[in-house]
Amino acid sequence: MSDLAELREERESARRAFEVSVAIGASGTAEFAREWYRDVAAEIAGVKGCRAASERVAADGGRSA
Repeated sequence: MSDLAELREERESARRAFEVSVAIGASGTAEFAREWYRDVAAEIAGVKGCRAASERVAADGGRSA
């Protein structure tokens, strides 16, 4: 499985967890669930950005910009 496919799978898992948490009222509020999902999505985006930067450095022969 490619890294991008793994990230997509993680994001979909986070979305499902968000939907479930809203349905059962996680911590009593939907706002908590929205914030949690936003935080997870931001972490996934950060990992994706770090991975892309690492791939650029590797493609450049290990020299950073």
